[in-house]
Amino acid sequence: MADSTQGDNQPAALESYPPAENLNQPAAEDQRSEREKIKQAIIDDRVEDLENLLLANSSLLEVRFDHTLDEEDEYLFDTIEGLSPLLFATLLGRLKIVGFLLSNEADALAKTKNCERTIIELAFACGNKDQSVTRNS
Repeated sequence: MADSTQGDNQPAALESYPPAENLNQPAAEDQRSEREKIKQAIIDDRVEDLENLLLANSSLLEVRFDHTLDEEDEYLFDTIEGLSPLLFATLLGRLKIVGFLLSNEADALAKTKNCERTIIELAFACGNKDQSVTRNS
């Protein structure tokens, strides 16, 4: 049997373990990974992938991320901060995804962080004014 004391009859140091995380919430690393998967599904215009991610974790409708615009985009900001999946899909003109997100109760009144634009304002600013994204909100 192993001795539980260290020299001079001092008790052995207890190992330190990180605190238990809430089992209902994904770990920060998993959330980051899911955020990237959502962003990629929107970029690739893959409604099925987005649907599967949201079925597994509906709170992903609330994630926020930043997006750096290409040089050819004419916009007030080089990087738009605080994009929800709905705002990001609107920015990219992904109409199927916009419709899917709106039908799944995405916040249609959400605004970007640094320029405080709604989905309608993003649609017009990014040249999507002729698309139905402005009629769905």
